[in-house]
Amino acid sequence: MSAVEAIVPSSEVPERLRSVAGIDPARLPGLHRLAARIAAAAAEALKEASIAPPDIALDAIERVEAPTVADDSLFPDGGFFAPLTGPAFETAGFLSIGPRFMDGAISAFFGGSRAGGASSGRAPTNFDRSVAEFVFAAVAEVVETELRPLTALQISKEPLCTPAEIPRLLGEDAAPVLVFRFAVLAGGEKDPLCVIMPERLFTPHRRALAVVPKDEKPTLDPAWLRDMETGVSRSVMNVRVVLSAQHVPLSRVACFAVGQTIELAATLDSLVDVEIEGQRFFRGHVGRSRENYVVRVDGQIDPGQEFLDDILSD
Repeated sequence: MSAVEAIVPSSEVPERLRSVAGIDPARLPGLHRLAARIAAAAAEALKEASIAPPDIALDAIERVEAPTVADDSLFPDGGFFAPLTGPAFETAGFLSIGPRFMDGAISAFFGGSRAGGASSGRAPTNFDRSVAEFVFAAVAEVVETELRPLTALQISKEPLCTPAEIPRLLGEDAAPVLVFRFAVLAGGEKDPLCVIMPERLFTPHRRALAVVPKDEKPTLDPAWLRDMETGVSRSVMNVRVVLSAQHVPLSRVACFAVGQTIELAATLDSLVDVEIEGQRFFRGHVGRSRENYVVRVDGQIDPGQEFLDDILSD
């Protein structure tokens, strides 16, 4: 008996080899960056058809050694599932959503409030299936597009399948899969969306996925960006219209008194400056609209040209 046989029983060797060959998502930052791009692109794709666009964020990437239809986290009861196939697929991948996803999708597409879980516990309708097909088609196209820089993978989204068909599509000896778990925020609640891909599609690219390119720009979280834009747009700015500004000797300023009339070097036809937070941005003319004074903006102030004009005037 060899030293290896004494330490590791022969029955465990294949299992050990499979474990070593398996992908550890935690050690592949490029895989997480890829998933983040998929989330952002999927949100953008669904935005075009939405009144209240959903936000999509990556929750986790997991490796499942032997997926089964009984795994409710992969194939939830009452959910919708679409196989993913292609020339490089030895076994099918899947897109998977739960039954409550329909409440969020309908809220996003039509702008209504969630039905409070009304989609749970009822038989799916043809409309539900159409919504699922639309979402799955958009996500499948995004996945294929975002994988293209890594591998020229052709992905075909098949029609919706039933839970009874999943074991056949997984195969007798279900191969390990990578599960990309996304959270879809719509109507104020989160719903899971799973992209299940055969692990062997990524195995040849493990080295490339282990490194994040230094020149790659970080992906901005759409929800954070929208909150920032909303916050900035609500900022209060000080706007001031200056009718006239002129130099006055101190001796004259010292004689200013209540009731005194101060002449301004301006007429009703003079241009006035519009200042925002102390910076001059526009010029215009003063007018009246009923009882209020108004300013018609006639042009924008060019600080560079103003500087040159001041030098030439001197």
